Amino acid sequence: MFGKLLVIVWRTLTSLAALALLAIFIVVPLVVYFGVFHQPAPQVSANSALVVRPTGSLVEQAPSGVKSVLHQKLSAGDGATVVSNLIAAIDEARRDDHIKKLYLRLDRLNGAEPGQLQDITRAINRFGQSGKKVIAWADNYNQARYALASQADQVVLDPMGQVTLPGYAVYRNYFAEAVDKLGIKIHVFRHGKYKSFAEPLMRSDMSPAAKEANKAWTGSLWQIYRELVSAKRPYDAAAVKQYADNYADKFAELDGNGAQLARQSGLVDQLKMWSEVAGQLATSHSGNGDKLKAIGADSYLAAVNARQSSQTNAEIARIVVAGDIASGRKNPNSANSRTITRLFHTARADDDVAAVLLRVNSPGGGINASESIRRQVVKTQAAGKPVVVSMGGKAASGGYWISMNADQIWAEPSTITGSIGVFGLIPTASKPLHELGIKADGVGTTPLSGLLRKNHPLTDRGRKIMQSDIDYAYQQFVTKVAKARDLSRSKVHANAQGRVWTGRAAKRIGLVDHLGGPVQATQALAKLADLKSGQYRVRTIQPPSSLDMAVQNFLSAHIQADILPGWLIQAKQGGTAGWLKHHLNDPKGRYARCFCRVSQAGLD
Repeated sequence: MFGKLLVIVWRTLTSLAALALLAIFIVVPLVVYFGVFHQPAPQVSANSALVVRPTGSLVEQAPSGVKSVLHQKLSAGDGATVVSNLIAAIDEARRDDHIKKLYLRLDRLNGAEPGQLQDITRAINRFGQSGKKVIAWADNYNQARYALASQADQVVLDPMGQVTLPGYAVYRNYFAEAVDKLGIKIHVFRHGKYKSFAEPLMRSDMSPAAKEANKAWTGSLWQIYRELVSAKRPYDAAAVKQYADNYADKFAELDGNGAQLARQSGLVDQLKMWSEVAGQLATSHSGNGDKLKAIGADSYLAAVNARQSSQTNAEIARIVVAGDIASGRKNPNSANSRTITRLFHTARADDDVAAVLLRVNSPGGGINASESIRRQVVKTQAAGKPVVVSMGGKAASGGYWISMNADQIWAEPSTITGSIGVFGLIPTASKPLHELGIKADGVGTTPLSGLLRKNHPLTDRGRKIMQSDIDYAYQQFVTKVAKARDLSRSKVHANAQGRVWTGRAAKRIGLVDHLGGPVQATQALAKLADLKSGQYRVRTIQPPSSLDMAVQNFLSAHIQADILPGWLIQAKQGGTAGWLKHHLNDPKGRYARCFCRVSQAGLD
């Protein structure tokens, strides 16, 4: 009798536990759904000031679904800011009679690529052309922050701050000696005089060809930057160079008072704390005498989206390719070819989608993956839907491969592009394995059997096959570019060989059609698709994200950030070593990848 009672109690408890778990799985998603996605939209007062405060680095696409929820609720403001959201908020505010001023609070912006900065400065200038004032403030201005601030009517700096404009540089770690000491042999095959991505595995320093090319495109970027920041300020581009060249001496003359140096040089107009600027905002008046009320960019976009209703079903689908281009879909931080293929398929299958805007911000990656995405562009065009590419900070090597066939290619003057070249890597570790007492032996049916095994030395036959494969891939790259861009093969080859170009130079040599940002690219695409202004909407197509992957990505990134020093995280993620760890997955070991990462303001 007592045993039966225990069984009944046990079954009751397990049933209650099961019901509790079931309730959790039902209630929690509903709470998240209604608590996050169905919050009431903010209201925009009749006299408002839009306060734009970008956080972290600039990125091309926000996380979607549950990943977005985790990102917003748990990142504690140290995440990233989406370029297109900033542009949309500023452009909408320009047309909105409720918005009287734009404040750029730039103290949390860590860094951005030059091309992305130009996208946003275009939006700031459009706002200013409407006759509305723009005020910028930061505690310190690094190069990225100052690019945005320089477009304002009034540039304000904290009295304890400074403006640092170090220009651009390319520095890399070289591992040849370390690899030799480990007994590992890295066999590098490449086609292109300037294809230098794999140099750190081959050399102990930068090659003369790489120095020549890097000096050319970083110099071009610096010239474009100086022209950009001086366009609306009381100095010219030459004065920016003088400020950077003489900074150490002038800084010392003023006993380290960087804020006073910036003011004397004309880089800033006023020295004030944010509390003073915010106080002026709260007490400033609009034209009718009413006080202004501040509204943040995210809140403003939410309010705008809530009150807008589309009068048409016509859409331009926006597909983003950001990061390294890789095969498959396992690496969440890559532009995975299988995922991008699905997005293009979605766009083609949707009758409401009239055209595709392909936003590219990628240094390239695997050739097979890049070719898979390029074919999707061609398929979409064959389906009667034009494709226009808008290049962001960089669209180089494999990033250019996927762009070449677009109906039009748009880039900013400081976009990093080109790098038409190919390389391959075959690492072998027979020596360290041999020293550990591990030896490889076996038989094969042909001379090709086991040819590229990593546990024994690469033979001359293997080298011949690999180099021939790389040469063929390069010839295919050049041929495809020549056909897609209606250029001669000889001209493409002369400007290829792995050489990096700025968007301005790329337009001159025919690799790019127009200079401009995503707004101009979208307008051009609408004309190609016979869509009139106001008769279409732009919709970003994103892959669905799973809860387990979102949690895994979030925890991995944040635990790593809390435990490891910043320099070690950068060493793991950036450069050749980080790429080898995460993206060495092309089926044939062939890559169109550019090392086109510039250092600025000590961020890289």
